Amino acid sequence: MIYSILGLILDLIGVLLLFKYGILPDKLWQHILMDNGISEKNERKHKLWSKIAIAFVSIGFLLQLTGSIIQSHYSDTIIKNIDSETINLGTDKNQTTNITGTLKIKFENNKLYYQIQLKGSLKKISLIDSFVINFEDKDGFNISEIKIPNSNDNNDLSTLIENGNAILHIKSDLNFESKDFQTIKKWKLTVIQK
Repeated sequence: MIYSILGLILDLIGVLLLFKYGILPDKLWQHILMDNGISEKNERKHKLWSKIAIAFVSIGFLLQLTGSIIQSHYSDTIIKNIDSETINLGTDKNQTTNITGTLKIKFENNKLYYQIQLKGSLKKISLIDSFVINFEDKDGFNISEIKIPNSNDNNDLSTLIENGNAILHIKSDLNFESKDFQTIKKWKLTVIQK
């Protein structure tokens, strides 16, 4: 970014200098000297400053080009790093059912892999039709949601029952945009009851 800013500043200075001193071919200087009576010293000054102005514009352009190339490379590097990032989003508790969930997500090859562990009473879990994972950004705005059916037909779900309590493990994946993955900061567990 600093290269682009410096490039723009040099371009502006170069354009202002060109506006003041202009840039003319050598043959045209002969006519100007004869018509306006400009001294040889002033002619050299104008020629020098017009060349300096062109140098400012050229260097400014090169700095802006360098800034764009660096920014593009930096963006590509960030996307490549994100391609294998795993995030532990921690625990959330559904207030209406007291079911708690712990969620981990991983983004790889435009897929979001998720792994969630849900704990609650067997009675409450049996009344649930679907679990919903709501992904939110840092300000609490909804980015995306995953609806997970709570049924024996769901091959991604495994259940462990102990003393009237159930622990559900769910591991699956879905297609996901990298720009959406980058904005995920928190999650919320909601349920749809039967």
